[in-house]
Formats: sequence, structure tokens, C-alpha cells
Amino acid sequence: MKTLLTMATLVAATLFALPIQAADFRVGYRAFSIPSPDRDAPLPVSLWYPADGSGTEQISIGENGVFQGAMGELDAPIVAEALPLVVYYHGGFRSAPNSGAWLAHALAARGFVVAEITPPRLAQDDAGMAPAEIWKRPSDMSTVLTAVMDEPSVAGHIDPARIAALGTYLGGTSALSLAGLRLDGREYARSCDGDTGNVDCEWFAVKGVDLRDVDTDRIEADRRDDRVRLAIAIDPELAASFSRDSVATPAVPVAVIALGDRTDLTIDLGDSIPVQEASDATRFSAFNDCKPKGAAILTESGADPAICMSDDAVGRATVHTALADRIADILTSYLAKAN
Repeated sequence: MKTLLTMATLVAATLFALPIQAADFRVGYRAFSIPSPDRDAPLPVSLWYPADGSGTEQISIGENGVFQGAMGELDAPIVAEALPLVVYYHGGFRSAPNSGAWLAHALAARGFVVAEITPPRLAQDDAGMAPAEIWKRPSDMSTVLTAVMDEPSVAGHIDPARIAALGTYLGGTSALSLAGLRLDGREYARSCDGDTGNVDCEWFAVKGVDLRDVDTDRIEADRRDDRVRLAIAIDPELAASFSRDSVATPAVPVAVIALGDRTDLTIDLGDSIPVQEASDATRFSAFNDCKPKGAAILTESGADPAICMSDDAVGRATVHTALADRIADILTSYLAKAN
């Protein structure tokens, strides 16, 4: 039997030997909300999936004044196959709903069912609530997984032996948690003492949030979900705060994708978890493509126009295609072998 490390390495080693996934399927879309034990309000979920071609009404998901949306056939029937399921959390605290619609759509077109979760948006004054998202979001992913597998109209189209967790930013941290990685409470408490990859330190400092006051037991709790066979994390936050033993022994194969040059991820995760660099990508490549006036709108609102402009040299659509192909290949390289 292969060791866990060997299996994790195999995912990366086979990545470039696999054929590019063709976007062969029409994409269906359904929206629903589910109650969550950790939330005061239901969690909105977008379900993207390969459709059988009989749907007619196309709608745009994730579109707003800044971002382009992704098209889906509303409530179209799912293809009559047992498909792999990906539970996906984009992860940004203040991201617009369906910020990862482009990726969910792209994976559905490549043959995966994708349950994309929209978390509650945190306002500028909600910094004190942010640390709790570290344990709430893995719980959200497990809750959504249960809801999808309990839904008769969907569950019959899912292969329960081929389930993956996928996340970006804090969503990537959550996906790694479902694979058995655990945060070290002491490391997390020190994560704003220096340059350790906690992107919210300035926000916490302005709002007077002291990470030493965060519930250590909650931070360190084991969030492993045995139904998840693979975890993929895109630019995961808090990589330096994971306990060294859990990084060394993930419960299932894990792959990490760095958007651009993120040597800190390689240092923090060591040799146990392969970090693949998407060299043409930038830290904002995980967001939907922008509309022509998107950067100007961001500038007018006091936001960073780089959210729209960072991929101008290559083109965000080009970066997205390459990322979607890479992620689909990682999913296929392991989930196709699950039993």
C-alpha cells in the first residue's frame, strides 16, 4: 500500500502527464440555501453540474457592476452518470457572492458537480468575528456535503467515492482542514507578530482584535471529514499556522496551487505537500473576470483596482483556462482511481 506521502506526491507527479480536460458538457445551475448549525442564517449554495442538454433558460451567475458572470442553464437536468463532487469555498471575507463562479462553471463543463458556498460577508467593523470563520467554514463545507448527498434529485448522480474539497484563500485553509490538517493555536496567536502570511493583520490591528484571545480549542479542533478523498487549496491562508505533524501526515492526498510566486507556501508546507506554482497567475486571479469599467468602479469606491488589472499582461480568461485545466487534471488524477 502506498504511503500517504507517496499518494500526495503522485497527484503532483502525474499532473503534467495527463491530457487536458476538454470542456465537453453543457452546464446546469441550481441555487438553494441550507440551515447551518454554526450560522444564524441559512448558507447560500450554488450547484453547478454537467447538464443533459434539455435546459433552455440561461442565466448569469456572479455578475455585478465590477465582475462578469458565468452562464448556467437554470434547473437543467443532470446527466445520468455517477459524477465526482467538489465542495468549493472561495474564501474571501468581503468577496461578492459567487466570486468563484468562473471556476465552478469551468469544472462543471469538465464533468464535475460543484457545490459552491457563499459565506456571510463581513463588514469593515466585523473584524472581531473573522477568527471564528476559521472553524465555521470547514463545518460549512461538511454541512453542505451532507445536504447535497441527502438531496434525492442530486445524490443519485454523485459517486460517493469521488468527493473532493476545493478552496481559495481561507477556503483553501478550510479544504486542508477537511483533509486532516490542524491549526496550531499558539502559531495562530503569533500569526500577526511578523510576516507569517496572515493577510488580515492590518485589519485586526485597526479594529483592536488580539489573536491571543481566540478560542484555542476551537482553532485546534480536528475538522477531518472522512468522505473527502482529496483536497486542493489555492493560495491557502495561514499555512504557517498548521501544526507540523498534521502537515507531515495528511489523511488524504493534498495539492496546493500558488497563484504566482509564493515561496512562503513551499517553506511553510515543507516537503510533505506539493506546491505547484501557477506562474502566469496573480493573487487576484481567483476572482471572476472583470467588466471593462470594473477597475474604475473599484478605484471610485476606494478598493484596489489591481483586483481587475493584475492579469492584464496575459488576460484573466487565459489564466482561468489554465487554472481550470490544472485543477481538473489534479481531480482526475486521484478521483479516477478512488474505489
